[in-house]
Order: sequence, then structure tokens, then C-alpha cells
Amino acid sequence: MLAPDGLVLIAVPNFGSWQARATGRFWLHLDLPRHLSHFTPDSVRLLLEASGYEVIGQTFGEWEYDVVGWSQSLLNRFFRGGNAFFKRVSGRPGLGPVLRPRALFQLVMGLGLSATFLGFTWLENLLKRGGTLIVVARPSQPQVSVDAES
Repeated sequence: MLAPDGLVLIAVPNFGSWQARATGRFWLHLDLPRHLSHFTPDSVRLLLEASGYEVIGQTFGEWEYDVVGWSQSLLNRFFRGGNAFFKRVSGRPGLGPVLRPRALFQLVMGLGLSATFLGFTWLENLLKRGGTLIVVARPSQPQVSVDAES
């Protein structure tokens, strides 16, 4: 349903990121069962090419998801609670008052970890290892055969 001159923009968690590798099953962006498939830059490119598209650009990193991704993934290692820090800072309802000691502790720790990972997130995005992969693609141009006699 894309116009011939249209673009496709895809943003997915980067399964090949340092964040995914370092935090494993605690990685915020596994987000099971919503994310049933996970992608690397190569797998997205191959999928798009097999579907008749060419990648014309890609970036690595979405600040709000990558910085908080590090903090929440590390908090997930030590606290059960279903991504409570991420849900709180993204405004998700139903978490109860922040004044409960555990909730307050996770909030303070999450903010501290987020501040700590700001520079590292910038570096991993620069080195194409960020936690979020954003790809721009367009329909492949049809190959025009040139007749040698023309």
C-alpha cells in the first residue's frame, strides 16, 4: 500500500545491541509477549530486501528508550516488578503511590542509573550498537535492462 516514491520507517529494539547482550533475559526491550520476534540490523536489511525494499538510512538509538533501557534492564536483575521504573517514567497508570519505600528506591536508582548511562548511550549509538534500531527504506528501483543494440 506504499506509493512508489514512499518511504518505510521501522523502529525496533536492536537485538544485536550491547544492551541486549549485556543484560540478557533482563533486557527491557525483550518485552515478551508483545515482541515475538527480535531483529538485528542485518536481519531487518535482509527482510526488507527480500520484500522488495532497499535500506537508505539507519540510526541506532532512541534516547528515551535506550537510556531508560539500560537503567531498567539493570534494575530488572535485582528487583522483580515488571519494568516498574520504565512504566513510572513513561506515565503508565496503576503503579500505586511513589512514596512506598520500594517504589521510591527504584525511582531514585533508575534516575541515577539513567544519568550514569547518558554518555555511554551516546557512544553506543555512535558505534551502531544502540538498543533501538531505526531504519528508513524505499521500494527498490526496478532493474532496467539495456539492450546492447540500442
